[in-house]
Amino acid sequence: MRLLSRLIICGLLILMMGAISSVAAQGFWVCVDIKPQSCPNPLNIKSKGVLPVAILGTDEFDVMDVDPTTVMFEGEMGNVAALRWNYEDVSTPICDGEPGECTDEGPDGLMDLTFKFDKQEVLEAIGQPNNGKMMIFLYFIGETYDGMPFAGKDWVILKSYNE
Repeated sequence: MRLLSRLIICGLLILMMGAISSVAAQGFWVCVDIKPQSCPNPLNIKSKGVLPVAILGTDEFDVMDVDPTTVMFEGEMGNVAALRWNYEDVSTPICDGEPGECTDEGPDGLMDLTFKFDKQEVLEAIGQPNNGKMMIFLYFIGETYDGMPFAGKDWVILKSYNE
């Protein structure tokens, strides 16, 4: 059963990556940090509340160019819009990190764009695993004010209360 669950999640990820690749081919990638200053990024499949996500500013990318109303979590079962957003310096970027790579470093002096997503809506959009701990990438899409599409990703560890 665990193998079947992992194969299903891997299949979902491949489908999601195909959709994201088309966005990134037309636009660009941004640095995303799920649960800024948390390393690793646990996501309890039973918990309620919000999932904090930040699009990180860099020397090459100004988050003030992002139209926050277009930013969404993109899942196999549908997209999820953010509940709210704010501008604040919350984290130091690791762009294009390997699975499991993260940072708990704080602000870096560059403005970030932070979002709050409903956790249960995000989990419904990706499809919840039956049980067990699983590491997956979550993908976010959006546009700049001038209409340029972008995509970003970070990883989480899906787990249940008893883990």
